[in-house]
Amino acid sequence: MTDELLDLQRIAEQAVGLGYDIVKNTTPAEIRLKGVRDVVTDVDIAVQNEVRHFLKRMTPDVDFLGEEDVNSIALMTRPTCGHSIPSMAHPTSPTTFRSAPHLLL
Repeated sequence: MTDELLDLQRIAEQAVGLGYDIVKNTTPAEIRLKGVRDVVTDVDIAVQNEVRHFLKRMTPDVDFLGEEDVNSIALMTRPTCGHSIPSMAHPTSPTTFRSAPHLLL
């Protein structure tokens, strides 16, 4: 693995750690429906925002596509190096709303 890829891996691992800390230490206070059997909590949003800001600071040339942000959908079809690459970080999936076991399957 190249040094650049190792650096990106370390950054990704740090981002996951940031998200994990938020999930571990925060209880959802707000829950809303995004769609059928698809909920989002304030914790999900907080994790996504923290991870997004961290990655933007550490990897400014890399796009971020977040599941909880409908505005990110435009990035899914944006040409990147001649290709459309829909990739996303998904640190808190399934949602942090733990009392809905059907969502955890």
